[in-house]
Amino acid sequence: MYIVKVPKDFKGLDGESFKKIKRDKDGKMVEVKDSGLPAGQKAYDVEDAGYLDELKSFCNSIFTIVQRKVEAKQAGVEAFQFEDSSVATDIIRAINVAFDHDVLELEKAPWLWLCKNLKEHGISIYRANAMLMAQPILDAELVEPGRQEKKRQEKAGVAEE
Repeated sequence: MYIVKVPKDFKGLDGESFKKIKRDKDGKMVEVKDSGLPAGQKAYDVEDAGYLDELKSFCNSIFTIVQRKVEAKQAGVEAFQFEDSSVATDIIRAINVAFDHDVLELEKAPWLWLCKNLKEHGISIYRANAMLMAQPILDAELVEPGRQEKKRQEKAGVAEE
């Protein structure tokens, strides 16, 4: 199990907060009234996004980024498979739990997947801020895996470090 310390007051290199679209209690995007946009165009209210919000966004958007790179025939980039979706789903579930805690707990396979993909594709999303996103994952503390994780690792053939 890898324990990721969730950064508090997470900001970009420019000192500005990351932003996300504000949602109401039903999960719907909050539209800005009188935005000054032409008729038919909508604007949405934004709010500060924390590290976990950005990590969740990464897990959702990485599939589009990788697909575009594959279609552009970028050297060394392979299309994601169904297993990648499964791992991203595990990460998002762990993020949802971590919103109520100060740490994100990841099993080995999801942690390795995040390390690899933040290094390889984080720059496509975060530009200069890619290292800010990757560092907490790379600095994660390895703790002895629990019985269930050991079974999953054995079944998946994940080698121990």
